[in-house]
Amino acid sequence: MCDEESHKGSFVPEATIQKMRQYNRRSFDLTHEITHKLTKLDSILQKCNIRLSNYVSTLDSKSYRDVVRMLSEGETNPKKLIDCVHTRTINRHGRKVLIAALTGIVTDVDIDMIRQLKEELEIALKHKEECQEKLSAICMEHFSDDFERLQTIPGVKRLSAASILAEIGADMRQFPTPGALVAWCGLAPRNEESAGKIKRRNITHGNRYARKTMIECAWGASRKQDCFFYRFNHNQVMVRHKNTMKVRVAVARKMLCVMWHLLAEKTVYIDYSMQS
Repeated sequence: MCDEESHKGSFVPEATIQKMRQYNRRSFDLTHEITHKLTKLDSILQKCNIRLSNYVSTLDSKSYRDVVRMLSEGETNPKKLIDCVHTRTINRHGRKVLIAALTGIVTDVDIDMIRQLKEELEIALKHKEECQEKLSAICMEHFSDDFERLQTIPGVKRLSAASILAEIGADMRQFPTPGALVAWCGLAPRNEESAGKIKRRNITHGNRYARKTMIECAWGASRKQDCFFYRFNHNQVMVRHKNTMKVRVAVARKMLCVMWHLLAEKTVYIDYSMQS
């Protein structure tokens, strides 16, 4: 006779969580699509010898977007295009350098391609914003306390909290221990050892959406000074000289354990340094 305790079912979320997951995973897909289209857009500009991306911080910066808008409208004069570039960028690299970077050969076909990609980007950004707003609205309607509770953790903002709730839910009875939740999300360390020789210590497979969100939260928490996660990250990276990415995974794992306790015990985050 089979033991029922040894055969636990899979985590099948309730209908509300499934709706949230659809919005959350659509947001992930749109983010990937936006990144891909931005790369394609920049490749067209580079082909035209427009090399502004070499001098701005990101392809999503206001200066870059304004230059793309003007190019899509048919404006190719570098002396007019540079008016869209932020003054700080001009002061950092020099006006002559940026005018040279904005001087290229842009044909009618290139303008059409730039315009089409710009319109596709605007649609994708609009849909992503809609998904995130509706996801947050569902969180506030059905899980308002847990939604606010997760945001008390350093590095966890509104969109991250909504994404986490969409993937793991608010009922921690599905995960009997914090370790079970960590393993389900694919953040548990794997220890493959044979004859005293360590062969692999990669993390396990799991929910890639929750894992990606937790890694992003870990980066934010590692930069927030005067909190436990910042001190842990600093000690591991700067003092013990460990790999930065591996330490971020460790921070994400610790944060996920904190989330389990907050959702299971219905409490708020208290930093380790504040405890008596």
